[in-house]
Amino acid sequence: MPKDLPIGCTGSGATHTGTDPFDVPLRFRMVKEAGVFDYFDRTPLPGELDLYKKCCADNALPIRGGGFFYALGRDEPLLEWHLRIGAELGAIVHNVQIGTFDATGKPVSDQQVADTYLRAYDIGQKLGIDACFEVHVNMWSEHYGRIQRVAEMVEARGIPYYMTLDCSHIIFKIDNPEEQAVQGMRAEIDAGTLQLDPRKPNHVCGIWIERNWIRHCHARAAAPGGPKNAWMSHPNGRPGRGIQYPFFKPEPGQWHAEWDEAKLEPWKMVMRQLMHHHATDPNSTLRQISTEFIQTMAAGRSIPSLNRTSPAPSGFARPGRRRSPPHRIAAGHGPAERTCGSDGRCSGSCRCRYPFNHATHARKITTVRQAIIRSARSGLRRKPDISAVWNGFITAERPCSVQ
Repeated sequence: MPKDLPIGCTGSGATHTGTDPFDVPLRFRMVKEAGVFDYFDRTPLPGELDLYKKCCADNALPIRGGGFFYALGRDEPLLEWHLRIGAELGAIVHNVQIGTFDATGKPVSDQQVADTYLRAYDIGQKLGIDACFEVHVNMWSEHYGRIQRVAEMVEARGIPYYMTLDCSHIIFKIDNPEEQAVQGMRAEIDAGTLQLDPRKPNHVCGIWIERNWIRHCHARAAAPGGPKNAWMSHPNGRPGRGIQYPFFKPEPGQWHAEWDEAKLEPWKMVMRQLMHHHATDPNSTLRQISTEFIQTMAAGRSIPSLNRTSPAPSGFARPGRRRSPPHRIAAGHGPAERTCGSDGRCSGSCRCRYPFNHATHARKITTVRQAIIRSARSGLRRKPDISAVWNGFITAERPCSVQ
């Protein structure tokens, strides 16, 4: 008998068209009415915790995961708080993206990442939730050789390493010298010590799968070499990075380049290998897969993914229809859409639409941490005063994590 493998949808993927105004209850309803998902994957924004609990109950749709991105030296308390929020919602994993640079602008080291993982692991074990460090562009893990080094540093301490696999971030760099140059990764590729292509032996995704590091997975199709996102561009005119590829043949006007189904095969190979590993290895640590077909600067926009039907005019799945996963995202969510350089540094002309003061952020997150400590000492998980601090912590608009 195959093992259970719940399939969910990220909150980012629960939308049909470009910059839609869909609110949280509607996104939950869309995912539920799709009829194909087992859970919702999202970390609430400030002030939304009770709303998410209500939406879970109203739709009989649990939250099993969430995620956010963090700058070391600034956001460690925020990561701890998100783990607590996730555990309170019933999530079993929290997807963690650690920026390439810390809060002072210095590159983070492998040791810093390993130490952060160990702290997050300890916190998560007490709460019943696993911190899964994601492979992702604009993050420390964009040099894919670093992941094995950090994982082995963690395992040397007797602790299992759990990661989130989104292989689209690897696939689009195949046959893509410009992208391979980020963080100096090209040198290891040319030397033959790092293999991205799943059609060849010892490719990185295969190593991560066989080492049993994959705890969580994001499924978003991608193709070798892009193509770049011609429909969205940075202020300097440079197009988006194109970390997404249509799963089905696009209709006229839905895609900006020639489409070839065969280009999806490398991505499919990785997903097949992951699922085969889970089905055949009794010790598999994989817990779930979240679909994440999105619209961002890096990924692309208005493209068909796992949906063969036209969007419902009302903006959500029609009652009674079984749909494939919703496939669009409103621009402005997640780190991939920001307009900073491919090396992860802020361009200085960033249009991330996240007005943000780092000094104020640091003071407020320190206040949140102090409130958490006070509650822990009193034996309570969360006090009303903490909720008030959290609700006023930041606005619904989030900071550019690479400034």
